[in-house]
Amino acid sequence: MEDYYFPLDTGLVSWDSTIAENWEVDVATTASGKRRTLCQQVMPGWDFSITFPALNKAQVDELLRFYATMKGPWKSFWYMDYEYHHVDNAIIGKVDANNYQCLALIGSYAEPAGKVKDLTLYVDGLVIENRDLSDGKFFVGVDEGTVVTATYDYYFRVCFKDPLQIKQIYKDVYSVNINLSVVRE
Repeated sequence: MEDYYFPLDTGLVSWDSTIAENWEVDVATTASGKRRTLCQQVMPGWDFSITFPALNKAQVDELLRFYATMKGPWKSFWYMDYEYHHVDNAIIGKVDANNYQCLALIGSYAEPAGKVKDLTLYVDGLVIENRDLSDGKFFVGVDEGTVVTATYDYYFRVCFKDPLQIKQIYKDVYSVNINLSVVRE
């Protein structure tokens, strides 16, 4: 699968942009009135609602081209949120033997990061060469009890949730509200 990246600088989003956490939970009430719930998700769904309050014509054209390339919600792509995208010198979890997994963090919630960049690895505080990195995982041959930490930026795999609507505010000034949903593949 080809990797696509959201084309606009997310530092341009307005402060009223939102992140929503959601869980699909089936709720049933028994004949006696007791509440029963069932959740089959291991990780939450995340929705990003981002507003670009002032884009120029070139940025709008770039966004329109990208939306057409994705065919709206059909293809997924990598999105780096402006607020939630960086981990600094965090302890990295072991997946098995000597394989480690980088994590995406939103608040105190952590989940496997699918794509990372600018990875700096530390073993017991010393910088080591970057290892083969695939889907946010890497191999480091270390002894038990060794502390592996890393600093990196991470992306979320998302797709467009709604049609793209662009509002012209002034000459060559446009506003766009975009809704994205995390995709698990």
